[in-house]
Amino acid sequence: MIRLEGIGKDYGPTAVLRGIDLHVARGELAVLIGPSGCGKTTLLRIVNRLIEPSAGRLTIDGRDALATDPVQLRRGIGYVIQGVGLFPHMSVLDNVEVVPRLLGWSAARRRERAEALLALVGLEPARFARRYPKELSGGQQQRVGIARALAADPALLLMDEPFSALDPLTRERLQDELLRIQAQLHKTIVFVTHDLDEAVRLGDRIALMREGRIVQHAAPDALLHRPTDDFAARFVGEERELKRLGRRTALELMRPAADGDGPCAGTIVAQASARAALSRLLGGEETLAVVDEHGRRIGRLTLADFAKAP
Repeated sequence: MIRLEGIGKDYGPTAVLRGIDLHVARGELAVLIGPSGCGKTTLLRIVNRLIEPSAGRLTIDGRDALATDPVQLRRGIGYVIQGVGLFPHMSVLDNVEVVPRLLGWSAARRRERAEALLALVGLEPARFARRYPKELSGGQQQRVGIARALAADPALLLMDEPFSALDPLTRERLQDELLRIQAQLHKTIVFVTHDLDEAVRLGDRIALMREGRIVQHAAPDALLHRPTDDFAARFVGEERELKRLGRRTALELMRPAADGDGPCAGTIVAQASARAALSRLLGGEETLAVVDEHGRRIGRLTLADFAKAP
C-alpha cells in the first residue's frame, strides 16, 4: 500500500531523515515511534505531502505519490492530529462533512455518511450532530476528528499522536475504539506516538526511529523480545517482557479445563490481557478460572503458567 524508498529530508545542512526504507501493507496498522526529534512526524507528513522530501521515492497503492497533485492526494487520505483541528464555527455534522463536500457529494449522501460515522465512533447523531466543538469534551472532539478523517472512505489514515493530550482513561477508551473500528474497516493506518505501551497495544508492526533512521521495524512481540541493538533495548526498557503480556490473552496462556479441577479464587474472561491476569495473581488470587463470553469455564491460570510461557 505505502512504500518509501531512500526517503531523506534536509533543512539546510541538517539531515532530519536519512535514507528511510519502509513498506506498510494494505490493512496494516503501522506505528512510528522514537524519541523527540527522531523524525517520525516529518516522515508522516511526507506521506501526504505536507512536507516534500529532499530525496527518495514514495508510492501509494502502486502510484507515484510525488508526481500526484498534493491537494488531490490529501483528499484521498484521512488525517488525524493531536489538536483535532475541528472548525469551531461549524457543527459536528458539518465538520465531518468537510471532505465529502469538497468532493462534490450530494447533501443527502454527505449527511448519511456523517451520521453513520458518528454512530461508528460512539457519538449518537441525534445528540451530537448539531453541537459545536466547544460543547464537547476532549475525547469527544477526537472521536469527531476520527469520523471526519474517515468521511470520504479513504484507504489510508494518518494519525499524528491523536490521543497524547488526553487523560489515561479517555486515551484507553479511544484506543479501544480505534481497534474496534479497524477490525470492522481494515484501513491502512500509520500512527505516530511517543508512548511504547500505546504502540505495542495498537500496532501490527512498529518502526522504531532514531536520529532520522529506522533502527528496527518489527511486530510488537519481536521488538520487545528481540531488540536489535542497545538503543532499541534501552528504548523498550527493562519491563519489556511485561509489556509483551499486553499483547497476549488469558486464553493463550491458560491450561484447558479438566475434570477434577478445584475451585478458583476468581474468574477472568478469555480475551482479557495476560498482563491483567498476572496483576491479579500477583495481587493474591492464587488461581483464576478463565471463562468464555457466555461465562462458561474453559481453563485456569496460575503463576506457574506464566513461568512456562514462551
